[in-house]
Amino acid sequence: MQKQIFAIVGIAAAFAFAATSVSAGQTRTNADTLRIGFLGSLSGAGSSLGQPNQLGALAAIKRINDAGGVSGRLLELVSRDTKGDPTLAIDVARELSSDSSILAIFGPDFSSNVRAALPVLNAAKIASYWSTPVLTPVAGRDSFEFAGFNAQEDTYRIGLSWAAQRKGIKKIGILAANDTTGEAGLGSLRKVAPDYGIEIVAVERFDLTAVDVTPQIQKIVSASAQLMATVVTGSAFGVVLRGVNQLGLRYKLPIFGSTGTCTLALKDIVKGVEPGLYVCPTQKAPLWQSLPANDPQLPELTKLAAAIGGDKISINSALGWDVMHLYAQAMTLAAKGGSITRQSIRDALASGTIKFNGADNNYRLTEADHRGIAYSDLALVQSTKEGTVLKAIATGEFRLVSTPFLGPAGSAPLGSFVASLARTGGFTEAQGGDLKWTLTFKGLTGSALTAELRVGTAAGAAGPVLVPLCKPCKDGQSGTTKIPGKAVLQLLSGGRSQVYVAINTQTAPTGALRGQIVLAK
Repeated sequence: MQKQIFAIVGIAAAFAFAATSVSAGQTRTNADTLRIGFLGSLSGAGSSLGQPNQLGALAAIKRINDAGGVSGRLLELVSRDTKGDPTLAIDVARELSSDSSILAIFGPDFSSNVRAALPVLNAAKIASYWSTPVLTPVAGRDSFEFAGFNAQEDTYRIGLSWAAQRKGIKKIGILAANDTTGEAGLGSLRKVAPDYGIEIVAVERFDLTAVDVTPQIQKIVSASAQLMATVVTGSAFGVVLRGVNQLGLRYKLPIFGSTGTCTLALKDIVKGVEPGLYVCPTQKAPLWQSLPANDPQLPELTKLAAAIGGDKISINSALGWDVMHLYAQAMTLAAKGGSITRQSIRDALASGTIKFNGADNNYRLTEADHRGIAYSDLALVQSTKEGTVLKAIATGEFRLVSTPFLGPAGSAPLGSFVASLARTGGFTEAQGGDLKWTLTFKGLTGSALTAELRVGTAAGAAGPVLVPLCKPCKDGQSGTTKIPGKAVLQLLSGGRSQVYVAINTQTAPTGALRGQIVLAK
């Protein structure tokens, strides 16, 4: 796997000109262009989010315009700086949405800014595509809200699953900022931790202006936490790391960060206070050079790298690229149906017709799902000792295996079960996943009538059926089984709900052969 070096992004003025300019001698009018408003943190604490968002968006617009635009009209990005300030975000949202030539919005970024600006944007009935995982967009035909990142609960699940299954962690402490992002993240962690058998033994809060958080960290360590989950975005993460180092815990206390710390600015944030063991959830964009050749996101990532430089690829620049392409596709679809308006763009986005394998995610938007992205688009990355290089240690696609199959009397191993689980949506009981599996076995007395996943232990009493696999079954058989969200949680839990595979015969209808399901390492 090739190493990815994280560096701060600078916005090139040349991009801004090339992406929105027209040929010499032409006069720009609103009728000539399809205008998209951008409101983001181009300066201030959130610039590590806003600047790459804009960079990717401008690169995409240049590419689209160079190819002829949309229905012969060029795209134009109208940018406004919120400076990460919710009050300013309201003013900017009001300015952009009141301009009838602005057809759609990209942004805001901080969840507090989204909360502030959303009433204005919704009242104007203009599609807004945010870059925060914290809030969930309202779905349905009356909603103009869309979100470009996985739900926050999903980003925490990939980390807690790794912590419980791979590291044996059972106790964590949480250090959260005293802002809306910290409050929301704390709520999500409290909700999902029990699904993995993890106990939250300490919760500490701190102000974003704090310069020392060592007292809070000491309390977390004193509570016997095996890992510290941090809920903070941007430069304040450096204060947390400084406290960890001052207490001599650099290589003793693993840190799980939120997506807001997994940005291009990480190198500068951690300079001089590099973490020992730090993991954070992200999309696959930062790992683009190590993706397999058949990865569906690689073509767009390669184009993005050519446009802005591979060292500037991040989840935010990739999202900016993707949102512009999604809007362009929606505008194209709207033009075929009549005219390009705010309403027709929204309707096209949620129509279920647009399927885009982008640089950040694989998008499948519908009226029921205004994220339209899968859990399998996520990756969990870990820093090296230098703190500036991240490598993938887990993805949102899980590999499951069984312990060797045993007969009822504990006989010799007689088979195995290997599977991969790809999530098709967020972790809710309404949205499940696809379980791709292969089953091998031998030594049965009689035919294998059925096979299924059951709740319980392979050596215990027969448990209830979780999902059926095949009927009848044969050695070496493969298949794909759709499973509900509740079953996914039971498969991936940290030992609270155990699952085994059972192969059944006429004489042993609840398991002639059994093997316990575990997460592959």
